[in-house]
Amino acid sequence: GRITTVALPAGLPVACENAIPVAQFRLADAALEVISIPVQPVSAVGGQIRIGQRVNLYQVLSHQDSSNLPAAPIAERSAFQVEPVAGSVLVVDVRNAQGVSAEANARSEASATFGPSPQTEQVQILTLAVHPAAVQDILNAVASAQKQGGLLWTTLAIP
Repeated sequence: GRITTVALPAGLPVACENAIPVAQFRLADAALEVISIPVQPVSAVGGQIRIGQRVNLYQVLSHQDSSNLPAAPIAERSAFQVEPVAGSVLVVDVRNAQGVSAEANARSEASATFGPSPQTEQVQILTLAVHPAAVQDILNAVASAQKQGGLLWTTLAIP
């Protein structure tokens, strides 16, 4: 009922810390899919998202032709459209751009003698546990952000 977290050479004993329950290795309930997405710190709560928090994902798209917008007060006109993609999604892992755990990096720097470094890398990869029905919407929003100039915005969900 356990899985290893490291490669096991033949014939050597397995250390307890290298054999964990499958559910712990998977990071989330078996009914949820686990998906990683790239984020930019500025659009992801300043890169300060932590494991265990819940986030909302929004897609920000520019209108194809904003010149056709009706004459209205500026507050009502917008060249952008904001659409919710997924709500109250559980964060199961956070990584920096190099794929190193941002949580471990934050803990080690916080315990340093002189406090955290001002050059700490922020979260740029979020790993989320989502209902299977939401995966396609999230992947479409990520693809749009990467290829079509849209933005993927992340907020902390209201508890």
